[in-house]
Amino acid sequence: MKPSPTVSALHFKRHIDTYQKLYGEFDYDYFQHRHGVSELRLSQPDYRVPLAAATDFFLLCAERSNDPCFGLTWANKAPYNFNGQIVRSLAAVPDVRTFFQQNIRMSRLTSEVASFDIAPYDEQHELLRMNLTDAAPTCRHQVDGGLSYIIRATRFILKSRFPDTKQYADDFTAVLFEHECPPGMEQTYQQHFGVPVRFNQPANGLLMVKEWLNVRLLKGQTSISDVVACCAEGLRLNGQHSFTEITAQCIEHLLPHGAPSRERIASAMNISLRTLQRYLKEEGQSFQGILESIRKRLAQEYIERNCYPLEEVAFLLGYSNITAFYAAYRRWFRATPRGNAATGQSERESRSDQI
Repeated sequence: MKPSPTVSALHFKRHIDTYQKLYGEFDYDYFQHRHGVSELRLSQPDYRVPLAAATDFFLLCAERSNDPCFGLTWANKAPYNFNGQIVRSLAAVPDVRTFFQQNIRMSRLTSEVASFDIAPYDEQHELLRMNLTDAAPTCRHQVDGGLSYIIRATRFILKSRFPDTKQYADDFTAVLFEHECPPGMEQTYQQHFGVPVRFNQPANGLLMVKEWLNVRLLKGQTSISDVVACCAEGLRLNGQHSFTEITAQCIEHLLPHGAPSRERIASAMNISLRTLQRYLKEEGQSFQGILESIRKRLAQEYIERNCYPLEEVAFLLGYSNITAFYAAYRRWFRATPRGNAATGQSERESRSDQI
């Protein structure tokens, strides 16, 4: 049986802090009686709060305050801090798109209210789409607060850690909501987000200019132990303990810093190299096979995006020189990367002419 969705204790403590700022003493008795959430449990490092409790929090606060935009109110008042482990792991990303993909992978550590993906929208934009979980009730206040917090977090982390992104002041171009606008609140939403807000849309999400997603980020410092811990925790939330998935995620995140060795990954998992190899073999995999598969997939993605010189693609895949990358690419696709890049560009120009 699949476990019920949850939010982290740290995330729910932000709810409590916000409640106390707005209304005073928090009603622990109600949440303990209805959802089993107590002050003692929230202090336990491995405790996860039922998602239903978080939904109940937003509905109660909106009703108590008679605030039709409580999700925005919460986002304005919620304490702004991040798990240091997650922030350090983001230092491994090479560009803005990968920054979002990494955040998507780790978002469930904070809250399982939704999953996210990046979907094409039109010729100039892509959509960071928020897909609400169907395993527990949610409310529009959580969507409002969630998208607002994503914008704040993105601007804070990117603009502070990677100053070269500051030139993109209009990184998000619109906010999309599936729900209707509360009567008379159009201006409130517009002022809060600072970009056009559209209601009654087929999806919830944030519109972004494609060009912005390709902006390179300055290389930061990262720890393989941090990345392993994030991967393992994310898999634990899904009830999975696949060494193949943990190993694959670690490799992908750290390739821009050179291919991580199997010895270092095994050490970070607190197991011996022999044990790691045995576990992978039991799952029908090998370290080299996983590394090869990830490099092949990413090579195709980078070539199709056509946003990096081939020398940089080789670097992002962890190769020490472009000759090794060329040899691998020919082995995978029976073609040269320059030939495929030119073909892809020609096809894109042809489609553009037709439009």
